[in-house]
Amino acid sequence: MALADRLPSRQLVLFSISGGLAFLVDAGVTHLLIHQFGVEPFRARIPAIALAVLFTWLFNRYISFRHRRSRNRLAEFGRYLLGNAFGLAANYGAYALVIATVAFTREWPIFAVAAGSIAGFLINYASAHHFVFRERD
Repeated sequence: MALADRLPSRQLVLFSISGGLAFLVDAGVTHLLIHQFGVEPFRARIPAIALAVLFTWLFNRYISFRHRRSRNRLAEFGRYLLGNAFGLAANYGAYALVIATVAFTREWPIFAVAAGSIAGFLINYASAHHFVFRERD
């Protein structure tokens, strides 16, 4: 088997970069809302996830899957939200479980955000690759 066959696809690498940057958005906004504005950890995550999702859709639309993006942005964004629903549920569920059971993560939510991000990553990649960014329509 050739080395090129064993390397991750360019899309997967770019999707991973998008996820890493979105993690920074998500964790940063979550931390800011909790520690600067006193928002409760379960509520703080909601706008943080929303911003991270918007960021990843734009990054993946224009970079990771640019050759497969739809001309209809609204339909594509709808597919993105629908396709990521399971990944978002896994993400928030893991986050909530860690926040509820690991005391230090209430002060350091980045660890809970990381658990959630890992939980949703593969689900979201499969959705993006097979459902959201189809061949141009």
